[in-house]
Amino acid sequence: MSHRRFAARPSTAILSTALVLLATAGCTPATVATAPQSPAASAPAGADLAQFFDNYDEAQLSLSPQGKAYRGIRDADYGKWNDPSDDAEVASHTLRQATAAAMRASFDPAKLSAEEALSFELFNAQAARAERLFPFREDEYIFDQMNGAQSQMPAFLINIHRVANVAEAEAYVERIRGMGPVLDALSAESARRAKKGVQPPKWVYAYVISDIENLMKPDNAVIEDIGAKVGKLDIDAGEKTRLTDAAKAAWAESAGPAYGRLLAEMKRQQAVAPTQDGIWRLPDGKAYYAALLANYTTTDMTAAQIHALGLSEVARIHGEMKKIMAQVGFKGTLREFFEHLRASHCKPWRDASNEERLDGENGLLLTPNADHLFDRGFIAFEDNGQVVVSPVADRPSIQRMGIDPRSPPNVGTFSLRQRDYLQFHRENVFLESKFLGG
Repeated sequence: MSHRRFAARPSTAILSTALVLLATAGCTPATVATAPQSPAASAPAGADLAQFFDNYDEAQLSLSPQGKAYRGIRDADYGKWNDPSDDAEVASHTLRQATAAAMRASFDPAKLSAEEALSFELFNAQAARAERLFPFREDEYIFDQMNGAQSQMPAFLINIHRVANVAEAEAYVERIRGMGPVLDALSAESARRAKKGVQPPKWVYAYVISDIENLMKPDNAVIEDIGAKVGKLDIDAGEKTRLTDAAKAAWAESAGPAYGRLLAEMKRQQAVAPTQDGIWRLPDGKAYYAALLANYTTTDMTAAQIHALGLSEVARIHGEMKKIMAQVGFKGTLREFFEHLRASHCKPWRDASNEERLDGENGLLLTPNADHLFDRGFIAFEDNGQVVVSPVADRPSIQRMGIDPRSPPNVGTFSLRQRDYLQFHRENVFLESKFLGG
């Protein structure tokens, strides 16, 4: 039994229910619950991959009250928090691995559509990555400047927990009261990890402590939020007062004291925290680093090999840039040349979605003159890299700006994604003769 179990732990029962949800669709046998590492039986005729993933999604949600709330599901779990114990993390991991095993046993990627085969491959890869990193789950920080229940729980209540009726307001109060046990459990786990040498560097604690102190006053952001949400309900004033008073009581009796205990623990850890950054200082930091490296790069290269590859690629790119400097007659250093260049959008900012605006494939690094001509449609690029000069462009001006209109240069081929953006530019920005009635 895990030393981090609460007095009453529903995770095992919930996991069994979750696995049954998969089994009921014929996608995994009942034996998966006791031996999730074993291959599952084949899915019956008619069971498709989409339904299989739907069943997995439903099983996942059965383990996550907060996940349901993010989806807009407001059921009997609406007043609950996710179980923060290691048992719950094991349950979620077991479900993922059992599902991956069942998928591999039940479906042949060669017989799936291209989209289904891709989904199969992605889920299988995600499960494999999770399996490699799972042994290092206790190397993660419970509280830091970016993550942690000290800030994420209030943010969840404020941004996700909707209150459209009295029952949902009462669920909000239930969650406020439930913050105490969760914060205490996470604080104890943080202390246990710190004792093992797994804790953030000293500079992180000031941010965590600031988060906690911002919530220590009675009329904090959470109490203000539920007051505002209850205030909008179409109920009598007495009922509104009852709900807001209940929220304040739940904070005073549960959440507030837990924040106080967490504050004391963070200050205790801060006093003995290391000053060095980097996971290399953790007890198994070297192995953890190697696992993360494999996860982020999807290769089996070592850190030294990746660093050497990076240096060689930088040298190659610098060499290519120096050739371009010579071609355009730029006089100066490579750094000066980089500063001289302009980032130009193929699909203009005004026409692009937020995602397209930030897409690196939608950008070209051009000289100021080329950027000016490209933005205004006086030049364009074919997919093969050939520069095209607009028939409406003034030839002598183009010549003075560094492009010979009689023999435009070829800058090399583009990626498939770049070609899509360049096609938009040719069709919507490039000034063709038809715009002049030619």
